Amino acid sequence: MRWKVNRKILAVILCAAGMIGLSGCQTQFSLRDRLLIQGMGVDYADGQYNIYVQALDISEDGNTSMMVYETKGDTVIDSLNNVTLQVGKKPVYSHNLTVVLGRSTAEHGLQETIDFFVRHPETRASAKILMAQDRAEEIVTYKRDDKIVPITDLEDLIKQSDLNGKCVNISMVDLVNLLDNSSTAPYLPAVGLVNGELFSVGTALFDEQGFFKDLLTSEETRGLLFLTGQMEHGIEVLSVEEDTTVSLEITMAKTDIKPRIVNGLPVFEISVYCTANVDSIDGGPHQVYGEQYYSIFSQKLEESIKKQMEDSLEVCIHREQADVFSFGRRLHQAERSWWKEHEADWTNLMTHAGYKIDVTADIARVGQELSPTLGEDGRNN
Repeated sequence: MRWKVNRKILAVILCAAGMIGLSGCQTQFSLRDRLLIQGMGVDYADGQYNIYVQALDISEDGNTSMMVYETKGDTVIDSLNNVTLQVGKKPVYSHNLTVVLGRSTAEHGLQETIDFFVRHPETRASAKILMAQDRAEEIVTYKRDDKIVPITDLEDLIKQSDLNGKCVNISMVDLVNLLDNSSTAPYLPAVGLVNGELFSVGTALFDEQGFFKDLLTSEETRGLLFLTGQMEHGIEVLSVEEDTTVSLEITMAKTDIKPRIVNGLPVFEISVYCTANVDSIDGGPHQVYGEQYYSIFSQKLEESIKKQMEDSLEVCIHREQADVFSFGRRLHQAERSWWKEHEADWTNLMTHAGYKIDVTADIARVGQELSPTLGEDGRNN
């Protein structure tokens, strides 16, 4: 009886294995009939969307290559439907989908453009979205060694820039949440070609309605990261003396913002605390860097961070009146009665608010001296 049971179990296993095998063959066959979309670039010109779809092409022998298909239409969905007619394959969207918006598309506005990606059942909330400094076509068709660079590599580029503390990282759901908040302005990481190479070039700044306003530099982006509490790590290279440069690695940062009303206007008390390590020192060979230099390094780092934050505030708040920092949301939570009365005029009032910044930097001690003195023979004393 036991043998019969085992035979039945074996039969079920073999049957399941056969079905899996058949399913695998069928999947391979069906993949060749699908347009495996990895990402796309979206430009806008003459009242139409020009879309560049980057997709994997699978040959009969199983080899893959990256292809770019160009199409246009009155809407994003029209354009993508035209791709299907052009290629004759049903589109399948990668779970790592990356969308690059050209500057012309950003100027036309985000709301209409991203509607398709929000509503389509196959696109995911985790899809990455960026803005091209110029045309999205340049990014999607970018080649290295005569091969199209996968658009998913942009995510690695953004992650690397994020590690350096000079780039924001935004997903589709992040963008939707920013657009849904009427008092907060959205922003996107920006990429572009610099001397023929692909680089992160800062942060694209939008108004509350989703129309492109300005491009923040890498330094202004770092200020934005500090002000929004997103700064985690990065490298600061500072000039300490005429012949001395120190490289400090920020290892942790914490931002606290307290809004209050003073004489009828908002005042935001912004405090930043960060820790850093001494990464390297470039100075004279006979220079001693003792304990007293830690306070100098801390002061220089504090001044640099504060300036980056002030510069970011100047561009976003005072010049473009774009509250990417969610100051309005903080007022809504902390000063509800004031916010209820003044919400409609927040775009104007934000430029009259007070922004007080205090930065404290703690440099990790590594020893009595950061650098030993050298004798005349070039050896350590």
